[in-house]
Amino acid sequence: MDWRSEVSRWSNAVEPFLERKKRRLFRKEPDPKPHLDVGPPASPENLEQLQTDVGLQIPDQLREFLLTQTGHLEFWWNLDPDSMPLGSDEGPSWGYIEFNPESMRNLNSDRTGFLYEENPRIENLWSNTFRFLGVPNGDSIGIDTNSEPEPGRVVYLNHEEPEKVIRLAGSFTEFMTAWLSLGCVGPEIDDLLHFLDHGQTRIPRSLREANDSRLDPNCPNALQFRAFFGIS
Repeated sequence: MDWRSEVSRWSNAVEPFLERKKRRLFRKEPDPKPHLDVGPPASPENLEQLQTDVGLQIPDQLREFLLTQTGHLEFWWNLDPDSMPLGSDEGPSWGYIEFNPESMRNLNSDRTGFLYEENPRIENLWSNTFRFLGVPNGDSIGIDTNSEPEPGRVVYLNHEEPEKVIRLAGSFTEFMTAWLSLGCVGPEIDDLLHFLDHGQTRIPRSLREANDSRLDPNCPNALQFRAFFGIS
């Protein structure tokens, strides 16, 4: 996974669209450039402390990425929805990632306090999912550490509707490879759905249905989205 090349390529691809927006709206002040900040790898001591604080083992692929690649990655961009493909104002027009041990510590702070008596299976999944990405709307994305049905799968956790857990990938590496190739689009679920199972643009009706879903970087919507930015 050449994540450095992907985020750099997307940062360069998005920047001209901000300049076009400024000219179209006759703005004198510049629009914000895509934000990109990459830090050094995390230390083993930092990750051991994170594990202790969270009370859950960091999944192997995530741990390796933090130790060998980067312990701090921020990247975000935001464009006019009406200038984007895939459905005008309903199409994804922004990307966001804040990825570091401190944000993961905050995301997992209430993990063991989650109660959902209506469905013990959902309660177990939420309690044993290591959350590594926060979503601005309060949702989160994490790695299911349960041994069944699929250890290491990446799931989307909806804080308003806990039962609507959606599988995004079979592993951390699979998810990051797909998502980075889409410019870290979203990551609110309404945006990700355009690239989930060939762009079904609806939340799966049940957990069983959601177990079969995945973020597909080669679906027609994904190809159209990348082509819009001149990325093959």
